Amino acid sequence: MKYTQGVTLVELIITIAIAAILLAVGVLSLRSLYEGTRANSNIERIQNTFHFARNQAISLGRRVKICPSDGDTCTNNWIQGAIVFTDDNGNLKKDGDEVILNRIPAFDDSDHIKSPHSSYTFSATGFLASRAGSLTYCPSKIDHEASQKIRINFNGRIRRDPKRVDCK
Repeated sequence: MKYTQGVTLVELIITIAIAAILLAVGVLSLRSLYEGTRANSNIERIQNTFHFARNQAISLGRRVKICPSDGDTCTNNWIQGAIVFTDDNGNLKKDGDEVILNRIPAFDDSDHIKSPHSSYTFSATGFLASRAGSLTYCPSKIDHEASQKIRINFNGRIRRDPKRVDCK
């Protein structure tokens, strides 16, 4: 009796079809996992920067400001990143002699960050010298389950809001 090695065309097509279906399901699952991980990482980066600014204000005994920035000056677009600096004269902007303590690099262009304020200032006691507020982070411009909000109250407490965030 003669044995043949290999597979028939029908077996090959069925195997490729099953592999394609499994690959498609896997890619969609990984994309959602990636977006969630990226969002969590970015929101932690923002939250840690606010904690850093507050701690520096207390440690240095000076006003410390955090604002969206293009690198050296304050802007109104949080997606560009942010800077933390000492605001010695209290004019709410970075002057040449004021020290930049930390920088957050720019976020992905598909991200969306909104805040009611263009900056936040911590006093030497760690309290918020500016108004209380929040930052809403959305990993894409559409509503996403990984979207989160950070709230900053007058005492300088910085926390994540556990409620579902609306990115619209």
